[in-house]
Amino acid sequence: MTFNNILFMIVYIRNFLQAVLKITPFTKRALLSVLLVIVGLIFFIRPSQAASPTIWHDVATTMGGVTVTADIASPTTYCTPISPCPVIIMVHGGQWWRGTKEAWTTDLQRFTGMKGFPYQWVSMAVNYRLACNPAHPPSGVSASLCGYQYPVAKMDVQAWVDWAQQNIINYGGDPTRIMMLGSSAGAQIAEDLASTGHGIRAVGAWSAPSEFNPTSCGGWCSVITGYLGCSYGVCPNTWSSASSTNQVSTTTVPIYVANSTNETIGLDIAQRFVDALNAHGVTNTFTVLQGTLHAQSYQGVHLPNGKTVLNDTADWMISHLQPIPTPTPTP
Repeated sequence: MTFNNILFMIVYIRNFLQAVLKITPFTKRALLSVLLVIVGLIFFIRPSQAASPTIWHDVATTMGGVTVTADIASPTTYCTPISPCPVIIMVHGGQWWRGTKEAWTTDLQRFTGMKGFPYQWVSMAVNYRLACNPAHPPSGVSASLCGYQYPVAKMDVQAWVDWAQQNIINYGGDPTRIMMLGSSAGAQIAEDLASTGHGIRAVGAWSAPSEFNPTSCGGWCSVITGYLGCSYGVCPNTWSSASSTNQVSTTTVPIYVANSTNETIGLDIAQRFVDALNAHGVTNTFTVLQGTLHAQSYQGVHLPNGKTVLNDTADWMISHLQPIPTPTPTP
């Protein structure tokens, strides 16, 4: 509810009561004071736990002639087109060849204020086209989403951002406050778009394979080859240009980076990505967790500040949104 809505409500109620009850001018100030208190209580007192959100499953759009879907959840009693809420787009992992939006099913509701989450946001969990074999699609993945290599996945996720900018207001979301959270390969896509995309104001990246380098990719080398469509020996320039670390610039949006010390993605990979952010003056924070947990596996781990990784990521992103550029006036 905006200030203008509140003001209109106060004036309307005052005029109505004055007409019906024949209120004298002497009591107008007292009446106005009471109305301000009542409306203020309505506006400022919100439940600590949101009501069950409205969920839209398999919201469809077309990308490259293929139907791609997303799930959207919104606390519609709180977030409305008149008073829209921040938006979080979640990108699943799966080594760019498997995985679905259902990986975020629990968090889809959590971000709306359920399960102890302190905010009420509009959340989206998105599918995108993958580098799988359409003849043998992974479990839960439509064959129509298989057979695509870099940069199709990041193009699809960017297309969801574009879709949100045009449509999310209808679900109570604010198109000017879009954040993105990625897990594993999805985190790499999110990092990529933090530098090369548009419409995103902050990013959370959990266990992202931030660099495509044959000397550091380890067990991911064959996966990266499948994603990029060629080995390093055949297309070294593609490996280099597709690496998130090499795409960082002064325009990269703020990023929350998390990685475990002994997990699938080497801590040194995450550190080099953070070093690139720091070298370009990009706002960031780097959370290091002890152990072997990877990506979404550590989202519920409590940090020294008492927050879970999920809540810490959300708190950091919403407080570090990149300012919207001021349009340059035309002469």
